Amino acid sequence: AVKMQQRQAIYENFDPISMTICCVPTICHIGEPIGLEKLFEAVKVICNNESCREGQYMHKLCFDQWEDTVLTFLRSTGRARSWSEKQRLQNLWT
Repeated sequence: AVKMQQRQAIYENFDPISMTICCVPTICHIGEPIGLEKLFEAVKVICNNESCREGQYMHKLCFDQWEDTVLTFLRSTGRARSWSEKQRLQNLWT
């Protein structure tokens, strides 16, 4: 419910010609669209789900927080528990 309310607030000021929405799957920490002229401040992500329509960019802060959340999850999950931090990071992105 919080994410939906946040997205509605972002869309109120959204201009699709000059902006894109942060596609972080959790809550956006910035709370505003990413200006297309500021993509250098964003992280481009490519979803491997062909049906994904979420977008291609996350705010750097949102990406860092999301990546940390996923790595924390991997530390306590199955065989990933025995991986080194370097292995977790490599396996997350391959």
